[in-house]
Amino acid sequence: MSALDDTFAILVRAAILGERCPQNAPHGPLKPGHTTDLARDGKIRIEVFRHNWRVVTILVGPNAGKQTRACPAGGKPYMTVDHRSTTLTRKDSARPGPSAPRLIAPHGLRDLKERGR
Repeated sequence: MSALDDTFAILVRAAILGERCPQNAPHGPLKPGHTTDLARDGKIRIEVFRHNWRVVTILVGPNAGKQTRACPAGGKPYMTVDHRSTTLTRKDSARPGPSAPRLIAPHGLRDLKERGR
C-alpha cells in the first residue's frame, strides 16, 4: 500500500465516522501535498473554510459521497481543490480585495518621478 493509499484510507475513515478532516503534519497524520494529489487524481474534493477548516468529500469507491465533518462556523468555502483546478472564491475569501484607486496630488506625482517610480 502506498503513502497516498494510506492517506486516502485515513480520509475515508474520517468521512465514515463524520470526524473533522485530519490535518497535515506536524499537527496530524497526513503528509503535506497528499490531499492535493488525491484531489488531482479525482478521488476526493477539498473545500477550505475560514480558520483553515477543511471538508473532504470522497468521490470514488463504496463510500463515495461521504464527507468529513462540516465547518461549525458555516458559510461557503473560500477555496475548492478538485481534479480540475484550485478555485478561489474571492467574495467569500478571508483576504480583502484591492483597495480603491485614489487620486495623487501634483506634488505626490513629482515625488514619485524624483524617486524613479
